[in-house]
Amino acid sequence: MAEIPSLAGLRVLLVEDEEINQLALRTGLERQGIVVTCAGSGEAALAALRAGTFDCVLMDIQMPGMSGLEVTQAIRTQPEFRDCADIPVIALTAFAMSGDRERFLAAGMDDYLAKPFSFDDLSRMLGRIRLARLAFLNAGK
Repeated sequence: MAEIPSLAGLRVLLVEDEEINQLALRTGLERQGIVVTCAGSGEAALAALRAGTFDCVLMDIQMPGMSGLEVTQAIRTQPEFRDCADIPVIALTAFAMSGDRERFLAAGMDDYLAKPFSFDDLSRMLGRIRLARLAFLNAGK
């Protein structure tokens, strides 16, 4: 199994409407040195993206108001988000039926984890994002 790169300093926007899930995820991520900003709704996620810079978004799918799919579409298509339109978005969802992963990827998400998931799986996914971001930054030098 490949070693997971250090995730310390990775800036993650966690979009989760359930407070218990948000607390558990934030705590686990922060223990790995990840800088976590939480948003409890789709609207709050878009406000956070307007105000800050993130390396990736962990997006719940089913939320009151704007769904995770609607938020992702806004990020990908609205002109005000053009500076972060390519941000990696990972779906975190209880939807685990055949075809759900494909539907989320087709909607503009970059990856998918079905709840409940292990922190090892999430860390590996974030490690791939970290490596891709580092490669992108190094290519620009």
